Amino acid sequence: MELYDVMRTTFAVREFTDDPLPDPALYRIIDNARFAPSGGNRQGTHVTVVRDATVRQRLAALNVPGAQRYFAQLAAGEGPWNPVAPSGVPGETIAATTVSDEFTAPFRRAAVVLVVTVDLTCVAATDQQLDRVGVVSGASVYPLVWNILLAARNEGYGGTLTTMAVPEEEQIRELLGIPDTHAVAALVPLGKPRKQLSKLRRRPVEEFTTRDRFDGAPCNFKHELCTARRRAPRRDAEMSTVPSRQARLAHAAKHAELWNAGKREEWIASWRTIVPGEVRMFDPVGTEEKQGFDTATGDAYDMFQSILKIKMITVQVNGNEMAWVCENSFGTEPNVQKAYSIETFAWDGDGNLLIKTYYPMPESVDADSDPYAHLLDGQ
Repeated sequence: MELYDVMRTTFAVREFTDDPLPDPALYRIIDNARFAPSGGNRQGTHVTVVRDATVRQRLAALNVPGAQRYFAQLAAGEGPWNPVAPSGVPGETIAATTVSDEFTAPFRRAAVVLVVTVDLTCVAATDQQLDRVGVVSGASVYPLVWNILLAARNEGYGGTLTTMAVPEEEQIRELLGIPDTHAVAALVPLGKPRKQLSKLRRRPVEEFTTRDRFDGAPCNFKHELCTARRRAPRRDAEMSTVPSRQARLAHAAKHAELWNAGKREEWIASWRTIVPGEVRMFDPVGTEEKQGFDTATGDAYDMFQSILKIKMITVQVNGNEMAWVCENSFGTEPNVQKAYSIETFAWDGDGNLLIKTYYPMPESVDADSDPYAHLLDGQ
């Protein structure tokens, strides 16, 4: 996968299939994640790989006390575990708070749980004398944890960074034989996601980035980039990298055939013949923009091929654009729903492709909804 696609689609996975996470794949994940930075490059982190079901069940149970406080504070309108505003929730209320089994289920259902610790003799806690909770030491361990999640996404797996069991650190030490100099930083269940999200909700850059001062003007880089693009001189026609009309028609002719036959690599290779540059996609129009060749091809194939069959109705190529109409059969017998789609493709002079798809959508579907839920209901 392309780096930006991985970064924009790595989400907190809490629901896993029964698929294993084989040792070779796990090794690749950690082998690539280990290049994360650490203070002074002292690399004081340690990863304990827990596959034993009994131990994972015990780790799951150690999440419960922290979760009780979390949900009790949430119910009282407080910020759970917040170090700035002390809690006013009585201890007996916390102790009486129930925690659903689903909250700890990731530890039982994931293929593996990684317990990540950091040797405190290797960190430089430059904020230790400030009158606030320390955060700097995390710079020597959490980049590794995030790299693990990014690498897992790249391998087709996923997980979530959890800390709810950390208050029970002494019991975790005893359970796993962790030395006193190590602090427990994260417990990370990893496995095969039951579903892969492709659209994550995050604040736009302008909401958390300012110029020169914290209270400075918002950074409107996107607007400035668009303005610069409009002012940039256009390429000469002979320098255009738009794929030929013949190449686009050839791809369209085998698009549905390769998809329906389950020929993933050939289908992706066919796309590559008409995508010399980058890919942006609105699928469907009205949802958040997706970016990257892998997102538009391999990820879409993995998400939908098993439940979608395509029939090409018509294709038109005009200038630097192409459009086709497809009859799409969503689902498996006997629950199959048909929906027609219009899909448009526009190339710029650099060979970058903009894809827009149009499906019949109910009025209740908005930018934050799953646009395919009404077509996949019951699948």
